[in-house]
Amino acid sequence: MLCQLSFALAVDAVDDIEQSDTAAITESVDTFDATDTTDSADTTDTFDTAAPDTVDAMDTADTEADEDAVDTIDADAIRDTEVYDAGDRVNHSMVQRNRSVPVLMYHAVSDDAWGISSLFVTVANFRAQLQYLKDNGYQTIHFSDLNHLEDYSKPILITFDDGYDDNYTTAYQMLKEYDMKATIFMVSSSIGKQRRLTADQLREMSDSGLISIQSHTADHVKLGNLSYSQQEYQMKESKRVISEVTGRVPYVLSYPEGSYNKNTLKLVSTYYDVALRSWGGRWTTSSNFYEVTRHPIERNMTLSEFSKTVNEDVYIIFKDIKQSAWYTPYVQRAYDLELMRGTSGNTFSPNATLTRAQMAQILYNAAGCPEPQSGTMPFTDVKYGSWYYDAVQWAAATGITAGTSQTTYSPGSNITREQFVTLLYRYSNRPSGTGSIDSFPDAASASDWSRDAFSWAVGIGMVSGSKVGNTLYLYPKKTATRAEAARMLTSLF
Repeated sequence: MLCQLSFALAVDAVDDIEQSDTAAITESVDTFDATDTTDSADTTDTFDTAAPDTVDAMDTADTEADEDAVDTIDADAIRDTEVYDAGDRVNHSMVQRNRSVPVLMYHAVSDDAWGISSLFVTVANFRAQLQYLKDNGYQTIHFSDLNHLEDYSKPILITFDDGYDDNYTTAYQMLKEYDMKATIFMVSSSIGKQRRLTADQLREMSDSGLISIQSHTADHVKLGNLSYSQQEYQMKESKRVISEVTGRVPYVLSYPEGSYNKNTLKLVSTYYDVALRSWGGRWTTSSNFYEVTRHPIERNMTLSEFSKTVNEDVYIIFKDIKQSAWYTPYVQRAYDLELMRGTSGNTFSPNATLTRAQMAQILYNAAGCPEPQSGTMPFTDVKYGSWYYDAVQWAAATGITAGTSQTTYSPGSNITREQFVTLLYRYSNRPSGTGSIDSFPDAASASDWSRDAFSWAVGIGMVSGSKVGNTLYLYPKKTATRAEAARMLTSLF
């Protein structure tokens, strides 16, 4: 169980995937337009760099019928209740930081690509992808499950944009078969229209507990092109309609085509807890909750490509871990065992020195994060609420570590190799050692209190020395790097 985690190009698809008469789909990326200088209520400093003036979010063949369908939904298909379930929320302060969570973005699951073909994942591919997630231990979650992310070792979020009817007829049926959760972002004004989900389908899926119905705005217009008041309407109206249809208040918004601006970010936190972009890669919980990035899953994606998208290989998650580095297998092992995480959402800092706070947290993670014993913290420099508070309190209470004085712990101080080995030795209940450090030319520099720990560490292969030329050195007083810590940890766990 990991109780503390923070120690230390695809194109955006338009909702109307039936745009078969369009010669070329405009590629747009949800990145900030640096040329904008206004910050007024009507600013259009869109994060979408190629936004057209309007977006036709719906079919145009049966305009009158579609308008009638909206009236019908408002009058007859909305759940008859004045009180909606607002229990599902995301409390940002409860979400563990620096967790890497893949967020997958689908649109349609159908062999019949009746619109933009890249958005139609085939039925066989979707099944293979769900099977891969199951076989590799991934746990599908809803956004509200972020509140207790510590319960999931390999969380993943499956999302669908726009609300096409095959989300019910095909995707939902498969998700039920695999008992997997997903989130559908529904354009509220399209409910009941041609090739879109009906109110009854939305209600059934929402009531199942497997599918969370969230907002994709009222009309699927690019928010980055709208005034402040127009954006507010899109957010509020969608929330109102979906609440009435499902009986549950939406708390997550997906930006249509990934388009948003400064006003969007000002508004969205008033109405939603989380908001999603259309691409951007792997998301970490240390990032902005209103700019959550996703992985677009497209029709021609192979299973190998899919596995690389979702997997937990540390050289993919952390930009400073190279696949060929000597320490990568050890970092992977420590990561898989939930002993270590990154120093940020996308960095591990393998060559950075290990601190006393990090070491306490690693051992606390290994122990299963037991409830801290009652009593006061003996160290004045370990502040209540700090990420390592419980770990230090536990380590001091169990005798694994002491302070640098009676009243200080020095959490940010670097830890030496002999200190690191000694703490692991104490954590392991001081077992008898079978190794010897006498063969190391610098053995005499090891502190007396560390010699039993080194004897044990050498005996189990945890410590083999650092080679300089043809000679192996112990380097007991040298500070331990995070990569070295991962190497030693994998000898023990």
